[in-house]
Amino acid sequence: MINDLTVSILGLGYVGLPTTLLIAQKGFKVIGYDISSQLIDDLLQKKYNSDEKDVNNLYLELVDKSNLTFSNTLYSSDIFIVCVPTPCSSAGIADLSYIFSAVDQIVSVLNEDDIIVIESTIPVGTCKEVEKYIKSKSNVINPLICHCPERVLPGSSINEILKNSRVIGGNREGVSTKVMEFYKEWVHGDISLMSNEEAELVKLIENSYRDVNLAYANTISRICNAFEISSKKIIKAANLHPRVSILDPGIGVGGHCIPVDPYFLISQLPDETKLLSTARHLNEFQPNFVTEKIINIVESFKLNYTIELLGITYKENTSDIRESPAIKIVKNLLAHFSNRKITLYDPHVTIKNLLGLKVNKLLIFFDLEICI
Repeated sequence: MINDLTVSILGLGYVGLPTTLLIAQKGFKVIGYDISSQLIDDLLQKKYNSDEKDVNNLYLELVDKSNLTFSNTLYSSDIFIVCVPTPCSSAGIADLSYIFSAVDQIVSVLNEDDIIVIESTIPVGTCKEVEKYIKSKSNVINPLICHCPERVLPGSSINEILKNSRVIGGNREGVSTKVMEFYKEWVHGDISLMSNEEAELVKLIENSYRDVNLAYANTISRICNAFEISSKKIIKAANLHPRVSILDPGIGVGGHCIPVDPYFLISQLPDETKLLSTARHLNEFQPNFVTEKIINIVESFKLNYTIELLGITYKENTSDIRESPAIKIVKNLLAHFSNRKITLYDPHVTIKNLLGLKVNKLLIFFDLEICI
């Protein structure tokens, strides 16, 4: 029976932990693995606290169940799900060291019929490289590898994992079907089967699409600023057209996916991805554009007001500060206003200090507050 499977999840972050909990909820024997001893201790001792209510509730419901284990040691399993980070280097190259470190751990306990599912976002061709790597490091002749890229929005992880459609790409005949049958036990979204390479490309195309659309919205904000016209009003009117759906402009693009994933394609195919490169450039510059607007507002008062910036995460209602454009704005303002007091407020983050400034959990009313 499929519920007799033992499943190990490698990486207990924003995606890995809720995935672990949802699989355990369905009765599978689940091992949540992470290299952080502190995280594992917190999870075992009920000290873990997520900023997502649904994740916390599910964790507290399942933490004492006999089929759920958290460990710094990886054990033999039928399915290994890799949910580790894939950051980008300053040169725009995917850093796959976390992927191959996870694979090294798996190889030590991998058997011929075990299945590896990579949920981490990866460049096209990575699964093939992982397969070659496993063959060179083990006695496994035909490694079974699938790519099922996560589609998770931090702040709503449980709902996203349960309801979003998924793609599964396998490297052997039949392995995708086996993984699909397993996923159908604990997710509700539609599942499409394809090759490794197709699944790898799908995720990169998704996030590049978002980046291009956000770049267009941010471009509109600059055009409207030049004409001294409200971008909000223009976009609202344009969206009345039945075939137009422009996003809202913002202060930049943050998080662990959209600012990173387009570079995986840009680095592989620079000539074919000039639009993606332009979108990345526009979105990376947006915090500077917003900083200039803030500076103009502040300096128009002609007084040495204290400035309080509200929010340092990359999006609302999360503690995630990865690639946060708000932090870039804070840096810019600190560099420009060397003689002004600047304070920060964010009730969601766990860090206490940022760039030498205390992060306040309680709102302090100052002369001038900038909502970021």
